[in-house]
Parts: sequence; C-alpha cells; structure tokens
Amino acid sequence: MSASNIERVDLANLELVSKHDTYDVYVCPFCEEGKQPKLYWYHDSNQGWCFRCSILYFEKGIDYDIYNEETGEYRFPLLCEGYRRSILTKKVIEEKDGAIKTVPFFFPKIERGSEAYKYLKKRNPFIPHLLPLLDLREWSGKEVGICSPFWYQEKVSTYQVRWLEPGEKSKYWTYPSNKLLYSPIRVFKSIEWKEQPIVTLAEGVYDSIALLCMGYSCPVAVLGKTLTSLQIRMLRALLPSKVYLCFDKWEISAKVKENLKKLVPSLERVEIKNPWEKTNTGDPEEYMMKCLKYTPAIATIILERIMKIMEVENDRS
Repeated sequence: MSASNIERVDLANLELVSKHDTYDVYVCPFCEEGKQPKLYWYHDSNQGWCFRCSILYFEKGIDYDIYNEETGEYRFPLLCEGYRRSILTKKVIEEKDGAIKTVPFFFPKIERGSEAYKYLKKRNPFIPHLLPLLDLREWSGKEVGICSPFWYQEKVSTYQVRWLEPGEKSKYWTYPSNKLLYSPIRVFKSIEWKEQPIVTLAEGVYDSIALLCMGYSCPVAVLGKTLTSLQIRMLRALLPSKVYLCFDKWEISAKVKENLKKLVPSLERVEIKNPWEKTNTGDPEEYMMKCLKYTPAIATIILERIMKIMEVENDRS
C-alpha cells in the first residue's frame, strides 16, 4: 500500500448503507456506480477499507500518526477487530545506488523453540525445515499467530494469520485486500507471464504446503472453495496446460472443474485428485501426515528438492 491508496474523508459526507455491531457499510466514492457497496468502516480502529478498490480510509481531523518523517515509516493500524494496537509497517530504505526499496513484511522470523515453532512442528514436522524458504513469520503481542506472505507483483501484497489459540473467533484472518492466490514457492512474485505446465489448486495455505512436500507440481491455495476474477487472471498468467484440483471435498473440486477450462484458455486437461477423502483423512495436510512418515533424512530430501524448484523460479523472475 502506498500513500496514493489512502484517502481522508468526512464521514458525514459518505452515504451510509447499513450499521452493525463492529462496523458500518458506506458507499465508496471511488467505486463504479451501481456496484454493491464494499466500504467497511471499523469502529475499533476508526478507519475504513474498500474491498473493491483497495483504498484505506481515515477520518478528516483526526491524527492517526501514519507517517514518521524521521524513520520513513508508514504505520497503518490493522482493521482486525480487537487488535487495534497492532500495526502494519512499511519501511522505506534508500539503497546505495539511490533506488528506493520498500520492505512490507516486518513481522519477526520464527525462532526455534518459540510457541509458533512448536505449533508448526506439531502440525507439519516438515515445515520447520522449510522456514527459510516459506518465510513464515510470527505475530506476537496480544495474540500469537503465524503469518503467511502472499507475494504478488514484486512485493508482499497481503498476508494471512493463523491464530494459535483462536478461542471463539475464526482460526484464520487475512489482511483486508483483494483476494489473491497463495504460492509457497512464490510463483506469483514476478509480474511477467510464465509457463507452468502443471498447477495444483487447493483450499488453504497449509494444504498447499503439504502438497508441495508430497511432490505435487506448483501447489496454489485459493483460500476457499471458489476463485475470484483476480485469481483467475493470476492463474491464466501461469499458462498451465494441466490443473490438478485438490480441494477437501470431491464435490467442491467438481464444481470448480465445470468452468475452469473455459476461464483458462491454455488448459488442456483438468483432473480431480482427492485420495484424502477415500482414506477419511479430511484434507491434503492430514493425508500427508498419515502417508509421509517424518524423518530428518526425508525432510532434507524435501528441502533440497524445493530449493531447486525455487532456484528455477528465481531465475525465471
């Protein structure tokens, strides 16, 4: 997010659509007329986010302290209810050649022995070996969680948090932005079109990581059961000739399969793979835990294989 994605408004001048316990919905003045209003104004942080045009709104006359001239940092209080003190920081660094580089993902790395590390080791014992490649980070503070970066167009465009102890709230929270595809090998980091002959679609971030460990080609997480128009465009950019559908349920994969070949012109074949349903393991990650026995030697083999894959991706970017 850059300063050009920020708007200060007078709430009294916005058209109110509906009121709720924790947020209100307004008509976004920058959205196309006739579209369903998507500007959500959150009470706890007193800021708004338009889910359609990706604009962050602040109220006029209120000092949010969003920019620090001394450090060159933008500070955006997160919109997540109950986490008002948390911030998303973008540091602007002037490199030796005079170029300006933004560092959008400031969360600390996951340290060995931390709660986040123990959680990952229990969930998927191969992940701790892959941390330098996956670049998962720790959310610490009021709650502890694990952040997964979504690389898109040369930067971390958004991230998803998996809370370690979610309580009554949802296990996952994604920073408000356009819904992107997640790739553990960062296949969407480059803006350029690139040919990926086989792509594997799954529901969640950890499913895609499990599929990567099992050797599936170019696993990608949809974050749900359907693909948005932006996700379809991202998939098209990979120019796949074959797609494996690895959603939790066969019915979901079958529904996605119906129109996928029409939406992605390069596709020649779409195939459903869901051995986890036949073995009553629930999803790709649970299936991996049952079928792929962990040993340090196997973890090293997986790490070396993924390193080679990512080296190829870096050369192509």
